[in-house]
Amino acid sequence: MSEISKDIVTSKIEITKDDALGKSEIDTEIINRKIFLLSCSEVGIQDSINMPKEGKMLKYFKKSENRKVYIDGKDSSWWLRTPNTYYLSCTYVIGANNKIGTTNAYDKNGVRPAFCCIKLFLYILFFSPFNHIH
Repeated sequence: MSEISKDIVTSKIEITKDDALGKSEIDTEIINRKIFLLSCSEVGIQDSINMPKEGKMLKYFKKSENRKVYIDGKDSSWWLRTPNTYYLSCTYVIGANNKIGTTNAYDKNGVRPAFCCIKLFLYILFFSPFNHIH
């Protein structure tokens, strides 16, 4: 990974504003990040009133099977950055069944950090809640 790190560029990503949480609002803002979690919109899901539109769908996720993640051969869930704005502590996840769901911020789920490189590639990794890298 160290050979990639020098090529990671700052990306503009769209996130939900803090003021929207707990109010079912969908206001967003743009921030700069080198590494970020993917949003519901970016993985091709936009089907809830409490799901702000953060970014645009990535071509990679046109195939829903590309949302699947496995840990030790078993289906696993993973965090998205999109909050469920009806609540103060819930965010959306892709469940082990490859369906969208919500979970509390303190629940265990894997993460798929994403980042962009100088060579114009988007990398998506997966880390389980048990610190395995896949």
